Amino acid sequence: MKIVNLLLIGALFLGFTTTVLGQRVSKKDKGVFNKKSDVTNSSSKSMLLGDSYTFAQTTATYSELIGATSINNGQVWDDPEFVIPVDFNFEIFNEQTDSLYFAWGLGGELSTIVDANFDADFIIAPFMVDLIDRGDLSGVSSSPISYKLEGSVGSRVLKVEWKNAGFYAEEDSLGTLNDFMNFQIWIYEASNDIEFHYGSSSIANIGISFEGQTGPLVGLTDDNLIDAYLLYGTAASPTLVDSVTTLTSVPVSGTVYRFIKKTTGISSAQKPSIKAQIIPNPVQQSSLLKLTNYAPKNAQLLITDAQGREVKVISNIQTTEITIERTNLGSGVYFYQLIDDNKAVVRGKFIIE
Repeated sequence: MKIVNLLLIGALFLGFTTTVLGQRVSKKDKGVFNKKSDVTNSSSKSMLLGDSYTFAQTTATYSELIGATSINNGQVWDDPEFVIPVDFNFEIFNEQTDSLYFAWGLGGELSTIVDANFDADFIIAPFMVDLIDRGDLSGVSSSPISYKLEGSVGSRVLKVEWKNAGFYAEEDSLGTLNDFMNFQIWIYEASNDIEFHYGSSSIANIGISFEGQTGPLVGLTDDNLIDAYLLYGTAASPTLVDSVTTLTSVPVSGTVYRFIKKTTGISSAQKPSIKAQIIPNPVQQSSLLKLTNYAPKNAQLLITDAQGREVKVISNIQTTEITIERTNLGSGVYFYQLIDDNKAVVRGKFIIE
């Protein structure tokens, strides 16, 4: 399991555990909390509130997604490792991406990925709590995660839904999975705005399910807590703050939090325009990944499948044309990242027929 840089979580929630090889072991024993002191120090940093996003709250009837694409495909999940295709170039903070990953091993966050160790760069956190499939006790999934792309080109909205999600801490402490939460992330193509939509919930064991907190951590942040937009106060009337904290209650059904992208912030357009194109795509036997405005020094091309599993690595890349062979790869959708100097230079996806 890829556990990526749990700095923030280590400072807030000390009791998280996870399943490894069928046995419960503490995340502390796995080294997740080895940077807790760094977060304590980070929480006193001056965050750059207002430079990239503004915040607004509204209400709207919560509607479950109809005809959505399943992410877990009936798998019982805990610390999911899936990849979601955005299908348009989406800008979060100052980075563009067309894929989102499940972040920090908790189940309720999405992130961009920037290096070969799968460290999260920017985090979208609608409900930062250790979530789990409520079917974990029975072995039959009852908490589907799905996504749907709606609208026409130029004004599309990617919607990701967590339905009937349970709480790991309740299962670990009480052996039950009665508490649940429903919520969605909406990502807007035209504006790069991000919305969190909250549905029905039932959380009787708040102190247990939230690991001693009174609500979830909610907001947007970079991995180092330098540029962060986190909500504090009651869920009915939260404000953006410059410290690491949680809501003091749980958003009720119909609550919508909107993080509005400011056009005056740092834009990826200010960076050199690095482009990549795979020809032909779909791939039949082999294709070329052609780079524009970038010359690799000693890069790696990491290829993962739709479940986020690494299936191929091409190393020592120093040319602007990279051959991708379909050898040992079945038909389907794949994602790639070109890593140079331990940073993702460009990423994208391709299809193998």
